[in-house]
Amino acid sequence: MVEQTTYVPDIEDTALRPSKRTGYYEIVWTIPAGKTGTGRARTRTYSCRTKDEGIAKEIRREYLSALRGATKAVGLPTVGELIDAYKTGWIDAKGKGKSQWESLKPVKRLLGALSPDDLDDGTELEGENGYIATRTAEGVSSGTIRRELGSLVAVFGWGKRARKLPKDYFPPIVNLTPNGAPRENFLDEADEQKLHDTAQVILTSVVKGGRHPAWRGALFTLIALNQAARSEAIEELDWTRIDTKRLGDPKLRRVLIDFRDPARPETKKRRGIMPVSDRLLPILREEWLRQGRPEYGPVLGTYGSTRKSFARVKLEAFGAGSVVGDSLWRHDTRRTWATLATMKGVKLEKVAQVLADTLETTEKHYAHYAPDFLEDPVNKRA
Repeated sequence: MVEQTTYVPDIEDTALRPSKRTGYYEIVWTIPAGKTGTGRARTRTYSCRTKDEGIAKEIRREYLSALRGATKAVGLPTVGELIDAYKTGWIDAKGKGKSQWESLKPVKRLLGALSPDDLDDGTELEGENGYIATRTAEGVSSGTIRRELGSLVAVFGWGKRARKLPKDYFPPIVNLTPNGAPRENFLDEADEQKLHDTAQVILTSVVKGGRHPAWRGALFTLIALNQAARSEAIEELDWTRIDTKRLGDPKLRRVLIDFRDPARPETKKRRGIMPVSDRLLPILREEWLRQGRPEYGPVLGTYGSTRKSFARVKLEAFGAGSVVGDSLWRHDTRRTWATLATMKGVKLEKVAQVLADTLETTEKHYAHYAPDFLEDPVNKRA
C-alpha cells in the first residue's frame, strides 16, 4: 500500500502554468520533506485539462477544496493491487467482464507498481515514454489501447464503489485514444476454405496420447467462420446455450445456438440466436460427443482468450511469414463471413441479422461488396 499524504497546499502555495507538452494548465505544488513520509520533498502536478486560464483557476479552487474535504489518511492501493482486487471481486466473483482481464494484463505490467496519484498529470499515460507510446511501440493498435485504458477506467470506478478507494477520492483522468479506421481485411474463398480445413484437422488430431494443443483455437476458428459471431461470444459460449437435445439426434439438421450471455448487460455489440450452419453441424456434434455429451460447461473447454491458439491455427494453415496469416486477426473471421455472404448476393438485411448488427452498420461496412452495387445508377447516368 502506498500511503497517501494528508498535505493539502493553499492556493498561494501552488503554481498554475501551461504544460509545455500539451498546453493544458497544470496545478503544480511541492509537498515539504517533512510531510511526504520519505524525508524528501515531492513535486506534484494535476492537469486541469483546459487551455483557458480562467477555467483553470476555478478548477484549481474546486480541486483543492475537494482535497481538503476528502479522507486522506487512508492508504491508496497501487494500480496493480487495484486490478487484482477488481479481478477477484468482480470478474471472478460476478462472472462478468472476463475479457477485460486480457486488456488489464498489459496495464498491470506497465503501470502496476504506480499509485493512482502517479497518473494525475497524464505523463505516465500520454507522455513520451508513457503507456500509450510504449504500447504503440510494441505494435499494438489504437483500438486495442483504447480498450485497455477503458478497462482501467472501469477498475477505478469499481474501486470507488467497492470502497477500495476513498469515497471522496478523485480518480485520475484517463483520455481514451481515438478509434482507428475500420479494417477491411478478409479471406477469399480459397483461403477461407484452407483455414477451415486446417482447423478441422487440428480439432481431430491426437498428439502424444492427448488432444492437439491448439484444439481450442481450431474449434473457435470453425465456429467463427461458420457463424460470424464475435470473438468474446464464442470464447464465453456454454453448452447450455446450444440445443444439445437436438444436437444428439443425427437425423435433425436444425440446431440453434444462442450467443447471448444472460449475465452480460446489453450493449451496442449485440449478440443473437441463429441456427448452426450445415457445414458446422457435424463438426460440432462430433466435438460434443468427444467431450462426453456435456449439458453445461464451456464449449471450448475453458473460458478465456483464444489468441495464442488461433495464432497456432493460422500458422499451420498459411505458414510462417505469410502475408495472409500475418495480417489475419480473429475478428477477421467475422468480416470474412459477412463479406463473402454479401458478394454471393445474400441480402444485407439477413447479413445484419446474422451479425446481430444494425442494417445501417452492415451497409456502411459491406454494401460496396454486394453484386451490382451502384452499377444500375452509374450505367443509367452514362
